[in-house]
Amino acid sequence: MKILQAGKYMKAHRSTTGHCLVILVLLLLVSGCAPGFVTKTTHEITGSTSQNALNYAIQNIDKPYIWGGQGPDEFDCSGIIICAYEDAMQSTIYLMNKRDEICDDVTIDELYKYNVRLISKDEVQPGDIVFITNEDDRITHGGLFIRWKEDNSLEFINASSYYGKTLIDDWPLDRTKRGQWIAGFGRLKIWKSKGK
Repeated sequence: MKILQAGKYMKAHRSTTGHCLVILVLLLLVSGCAPGFVTKTTHEITGSTSQNALNYAIQNIDKPYIWGGQGPDEFDCSGIIICAYEDAMQSTIYLMNKRDEICDDVTIDELYKYNVRLISKDEVQPGDIVFITNEDDRITHGGLFIRWKEDNSLEFINASSYYGKTLIDDWPLDRTKRGQWIAGFGRLKIWKSKGK
């Protein structure tokens, strides 16, 4: 009712767009029809937390790969990463999905696009995320970095659909393996909301 009255007022008084918007927002807030304003901030995960996440993942070697698996008994590639960091932080972590919503479960592509700071090869530390793909427009696989084997090869732990389980795999930096290649590296950021 208040919203309709505001519309009539705006037409009758030919208010400017700015005034109309202010009036409408105020009426929505007063009537309880609008959500509170929310600001979103991130916190980058580093150091011992990343190492502890890697340790958790290693303790779960041989657990089965299941698409959508979020642990603790079965994982997909994003599931092992998220579960490992939740164990390391001893709490649920919150991430951003493609709909700009903060939630506790995202795909590997959403991890890459919204939930990491992309880092160079020289910055990568144990527990950082390795992103792999077989497509140009989205990330299709990933895991947690363990170590460099050589200048152009690394070890990482991942929940692999190819092997059907969580395992340590090696991957070349500058060529494809099983039709996939390394797309980049990231350091996890977790999201926090402030406001209503």
